[in-house]
Amino acid sequence: MRHDKGLVSPKAIEMAAAGKYVGDLARILLFSYYAHALPWGIDRVKEATNPFTGCFISRIPFTVATLRLSFKAAELFGRREEEEAAKILELGASRLNTLVEWLWDGSHGLLPQWKREKEGWDLYYDVVERIEISLSRSEAFAGKLRQRFQWLAQNCKLRPW
Repeated sequence: MRHDKGLVSPKAIEMAAAGKYVGDLARILLFSYYAHALPWGIDRVKEATNPFTGCFISRIPFTVATLRLSFKAAELFGRREEEEAAKILELGASRLNTLVEWLWDGSHGLLPQWKREKEGWDLYYDVVERIEISLSRSEAFAGKLRQRFQWLAQNCKLRPW
């Protein structure tokens, strides 16, 4: 959802509608595959990410994406908006076919990617925890790190806590 709609011309938003729609279909495919790759099961992932990202997670993502694209095109043809229907079908065929091939060939590596990202976030939180412990002990290194961070935050126009 755009929060700057008042700043963007209505014509530009209208022209981007097909791309946004096909992008939503791509999100269904990608987020569903990602949710299936995670170790907690799709229901827990969907529940944890609702209402925003969870709506893009499906047990049958290819069926959902294909039907939504077909129904949207049928709706547009029914309203005699042939050019828009053709644009959505062409864009959908182009973008979604590439994504579907990538997902189906199994080379996407979403589980290894998740593991790498998890390791990165685990390291980040370990560092934050160690800094908090060092600060509570008034260790010199942590104090210097805090001073550097405060200087950086002030010079980046951020408002420190």
